[in-house]
Amino acid sequence: MAVYRYEGPVWKYDRLVADIWKAETTAPTKRKAISNFKYRFKKEEGYSREVPVVLDETCINQVDKEK
Repeated sequence: MAVYRYEGPVWKYDRLVADIWKAETTAPTKRKAISNFKYRFKKEEGYSREVPVVLDETCINQVDKEK
């Protein structure tokens, strides 16, 4: 699995709620990483799963982890 890092803005209902939010996740694909980031942000901020949040996908990078 790959490690992905997000460092960028987050919007909720077309309103900016975080200028720069940072997170890291492990996922098999970038699409799954996006899902993980959204879930984590909602959980950290206390939002229900129905609340739409939008991430800037250009701020998601796959990173190499040294073992």
